[in-house]
Amino acid sequence: AQKYGFRPFPNKIPKQYFDLLLNAVKGDGDKQLLPEWFKLDENAVAPQKESEPQESEASREWRGDAGPCYVLKSKAGINDKEWWPKFEAMQMALRAAACEVWKEETSEEALRDPERRHFAQRFIVSVTEEEFTRGLLRLGKDSKEKKRALVIKREFEGLEEAKD
Repeated sequence: AQKYGFRPFPNKIPKQYFDLLLNAVKGDGDKQLLPEWFKLDENAVAPQKESEPQESEASREWRGDAGPCYVLKSKAGINDKEWWPKFEAMQMALRAAACEVWKEETSEEALRDPERRHFAQRFIVSVTEEEFTRGLLRLGKDSKEKKRALVIKREFEGLEEAKD
């Protein structure tokens, strides 16, 4: 339908990516808001040897590097009226920064190619699109599941235009 879907930012961002993103954030308010809500976790240690990934596992580019990362703090103790404006400000700031830092990986061509995956796309691609891509487009051409897929296209009139 016409609504693209919810696009949350990752609640865990590798340190080297967070630093790049924070440097690319434009507004001073957003530059202060992100460190207020993301805390560095230096206990996340990279594994000595990664096991052989299974086809269903996300690629390293999608997950980001293992090691220290910034983790979104709990919103416990803050009401929804206070939280959602902060969430939306962080969402927009991180999305714009990701597009600035990773121009090629966030290009229209890269976003429409189901084979290309990069951590930057996690700020842009909706949950619905990711589920659809993972569930249908990445299946092998001889997959039974692909032959059983049903896509329903619906269009609604009178919906307000989404802001993001």
